[in-house]
Formats: sequence, C-alpha cells, structure tokens
Amino acid sequence: FNMDPANRACYINGSTKSLNTIDLSQSGSINAVQFDSSNLGTWDFDGTEDYIEIQQSNNLKFGTGGFSLGLWVYVRSWSTGGGLWDRIFFLGNTLFSDSLSWNLDGSTGKSVFRVNDTIRSTSAGAFTLNSWKYYVFTRDGSTLKHYFNGSISTTTTYDIGNVDNMGNYRGFIGRG
Repeated sequence: FNMDPANRACYINGSTKSLNTIDLSQSGSINAVQFDSSNLGTWDFDGTEDYIEIQQSNNLKFGTGGFSLGLWVYVRSWSTGGGLWDRIFFLGNTLFSDSLSWNLDGSTGKSVFRVNDTIRSTSAGAFTLNSWKYYVFTRDGSTLKHYFNGSISTTTTYDIGNVDNMGNYRGFIGRG
C-alpha cells in the first residue's frame, strides 16, 4: 500500500479519490485536504475536518507480523491545551475497540502510538515545527520503535498481539 502526493498517478487533480501507486486501485477518498504543488506535491491538512480515508484492505491486516508506518510531515503548530491528540494515522472500528492509532501529543509534540485508546509507546523526541521531517513507527514482534529522519528516537517493548481484525475497517490519515 503506497500513497504519494508527488506521484500524480496517486492524486487526480480536482478529484476526491486517492489511488494506491502500487496497482493504481482506488485506495480511499480525500475530504477537505488540499493538494499543494510545491515541494513536488504535498497534501495540506489545515486541521479542520480534513483527512484521507483509506478503504478496507487485506494489506492492512498486519496480523502478528512486523509493519511500518512512515510519513513526511510538516507540523506548523500543536495545541498547548494539555494533551489534545492530533491523529496522524488511525485504523480500526472505534477509538476504544479494535483500533490502533499514531498520534501527535498536542501538549508535548511527541509521537504516540495507541492501541484501543491506551498509550503503548511514546517517542523521546518531539515533532519539529516548521520543518519537513520523515517520521516512522514500526512494530517487529513486541518491539515498537519511533524514528525521526532515520534516527531511532524510542524503543518500547509491548506485545500488541494480532491486529488482523483492525484491517476489517477503514483507515484514516489526518482524521482526529
């Protein structure tokens, strides 16, 4: 599964569809996210009801195996309101059951990985404001890792178990 706004095959200008660049199948729909042609093409999330919905797919049934979530991110600001969560990625049924989410902690700017609304891993470092950075979250067995620009930030041990059921639902980038 791959969506790349720099690849025009992934984004049809003026459309609300997003395409998987691996096989050009429709991967989801775009809601209020603006395409920006600068930087070879980016999606601009302004924080107001904008997200990319990812259709249910067997590719999102991670089971007990390893997986990685990676995104180039440009964070303009985060809330200082004391722990508000800005969702980067969400997969599952509801926040409280059969779900995993990767969030930006609004009070610290740190990367947080949650399973069924319980924090399982928090990065040591924070997102950098007003700068493009590549952020990755990985799971390999019971080892959870956060990377910032290729450098490891945090390693946590927690067995999140089989996440196949979460792949029965849609995913979201930016819906929070």
